[in-house]
Amino acid sequence: MVVACRSNKDFSHSYDVVTGKIANDSVGETVSYVLAGVMRKEDAIERLKFQQINNQFAFCSERSLTFLKYVSNYIVEA
Repeated sequence: MVVACRSNKDFSHSYDVVTGKIANDSVGETVSYVLAGVMRKEDAIERLKFQQINNQFAFCSERSLTFLKYVSNYIVEA
């Protein structure tokens, strides 16, 4: 999905929620190598196994937002 999204400006999907890894600079660089044909997908997957990557959730529809509930907030002092 990441490659499709980055390589096709008209890419769309019908999912309400998408979850996956956050594409930080290192991940983005690896995906760019695959898109440019510099790196094989299999090699990219091996490279990404060693990355410290966090998860993200994308709420992609109005419907998905109806399932969220505000609980609280707090301020973090710097």
